[in-house]
Amino acid sequence: MADRRIREFVMNTIDSFAKLQILMLFAERTIRKGSAREIVQRTARDIWSVTEALEDLVAAGILRSQTVDHETIYIYDPSPEQREMIELITKAYNDPLSRDDLYGLIRDLAATSLSQRGYGEALWNIT
Repeated sequence: MADRRIREFVMNTIDSFAKLQILMLFAERTIRKGSAREIVQRTARDIWSVTEALEDLVAAGILRSQTVDHETIYIYDPSPEQREMIELITKAYNDPLSRDDLYGLIRDLAATSLSQRGYGEALWNIT
């Protein structure tokens, strides 16, 4: 993952493993649209982290949402610039060595996010 643009995109948009997994579902065309409940079934993650990740991806402009029969449906709809970056990330994700770099970056971002929220200190204080 030598490309600086990829690193910046990941740092600004895909700062969790839940977001990466959901993005790969959409980018690799496993699904085109789905509710949080449907995505939970495909990712084996909890509804809260999936919903948060989906809403963050909507805020980033990668997904759009619409309500159908009182349920929010998420639709893959990135801009052309985002689509280009997502294609590069998908290539990195599918290459074992590049995937390790991608995972390392996201792991660092997740740890930073936890410590900024004060969770890191709380975890270390559990006895």
